[in-house]
Amino acid sequence: MNVRLEYAVAQCPEDKPYIESFFGSYKTEELYRNEYNSLAEARTEWESYRDWYCNDRLHQALWYKSPRDYAKVVCNRWPDLVQFNGVHLNRDTTLFCKMHAKC
Repeated sequence: MNVRLEYAVAQCPEDKPYIESFFGSYKTEELYRNEYNSLAEARTEWESYRDWYCNDRLHQALWYKSPRDYAKVVCNRWPDLVQFNGVHLNRDTTLFCKMHAKC
């Protein structure tokens, strides 16, 4: 894996807006609604939430479709040129589709 860590400046949510949005959703949809009896239970619930968020949760940016359903539409209609939130995904379309729709 080629992973590079990036750090955001403290008290600056504009620095990494996508992860800030994700963690905001995580806290309001999962963390604040539940009590965990152990760290293992919290980790299990984190994995479950992350899987649901990345595959089945409806996203406003995807026209209120889940990433899995949106990828199916994308793979079927525009296999060569896709515009996703204003960003062209020419070479990433296949990866996006494989990750979410198994097409």
